Amino acid sequence: MIKSLADRAEEIRAGHVDPSVDNMLRITNDGRKLALDMRLVNPLAPDSDTSKTSICARNVYSIWERTQEQRSAQLVFCDCVAIRCYK
Repeated sequence: MIKSLADRAEEIRAGHVDPSVDNMLRITNDGRKLALDMRLVNPLAPDSDTSKTSICARNVYSIWERTQEQRSAQLVFCDCVAIRCYK
């Protein structure tokens, strides 16, 4: 998938692609999504226990388990660059 981003960029640089069809901003956005979880670009990609989203989900669940008695709330933000978990 990373190679496809490079290939797309080369096509744009060569002037073979209309900017309304593909552009560097779209490529950058797809790269950021890939860095977070491949399933954001390809929904059929397999889940991974080591993906950022899976690790975050485990952390959120762990915090929930530890704070059940206080009935704490969690707010999780995703900016498609990184996942941040706040307690």
